[in-house]
Amino acid sequence: MRENSPFEKCAAPSSLAGSLVACSMLLLSACGADDSGEVRLTTWGEEFIEEGIPAAEFADDFEARFDEFLVVLGHVRARNQEHEFSVADTYLVDLTAPGPHELTTRTLPEGDWSEVEYRIVPIEAETILHPSADADARDRMEAGPYSITVKGEARRGDERYTFDWSFGGTTRYTNCVQVVGGRQEPGFRIGGGGRETVELTIHGDHFFYDDLAGDAALRFEAIADADADGDGDVTLDELAAVSLVDLPADRYGTGNFSGVDDLRAFVEALVSNLGHFNGEGHCLPR
Repeated sequence: MRENSPFEKCAAPSSLAGSLVACSMLLLSACGADDSGEVRLTTWGEEFIEEGIPAAEFADDFEARFDEFLVVLGHVRARNQEHEFSVADTYLVDLTAPGPHELTTRTLPEGDWSEVEYRIVPIEAETILHPSADADARDRMEAGPYSITVKGEARRGDERYTFDWSFGGTTRYTNCVQVVGGRQEPGFRIGGGGRETVELTIHGDHFFYDDLAGDAALRFEAIADADADGDGDVTLDELAAVSLVDLPADRYGTGNFSGVDDLRAFVEALVSNLGHFNGEGHCLPR
């Protein structure tokens, strides 16, 4: 975010408060005018995070559920040819709580906001604790500091495996597009006097993809087989001990990713593919 910006502040903070809205080349009188509209910023993990991923979705008959899915996201920016909008805040959200989860609401001038980006980041001192998460979750995320923590289990018949994984690092999602009527449309549009919801969607099933490029299936078997001590809990250290060259040749391809040689590094690379836009819309992860 730019320091000492010349942008004027537009609209009052929401109850989750503290967000800065930067409106370039926008007069203060535009706030609430007929040529402005409201944007409601939300996030959601959809049914796969809230309710679990059924066996029908997996290629190896496992099923999985998340007991906790903590994510820190924010630093939202949107631009068009005349204006720029930004929310400097980040939010700690537990996506296993029923959503969508409202983050903040802002007033923007009407028009096409075609350049949209947001970030998943390690927790910051200023990160807002969303009502879906609690103080204990914040303490655990600050211990990293982490950007994502997931806890859950996978089952197949009598087999049961738990996982508790935390990840740091930042992913910047740029050039976000949404799918409207089967077409990809960049960003979002605000109509005069209208209201638009912008959703930062997280796809939890991507944790179990078996390829970093091209078509991927959901699989858990390789993760289950990594449980070297047989205690039913698969750790990131156990994943690190599994070399990708020892897995089936038609799975766990790394595409353009470099330095991904073991199953832990593979799962960490999948983290950058979790973020989407308005449901099935895509962004370019960096």
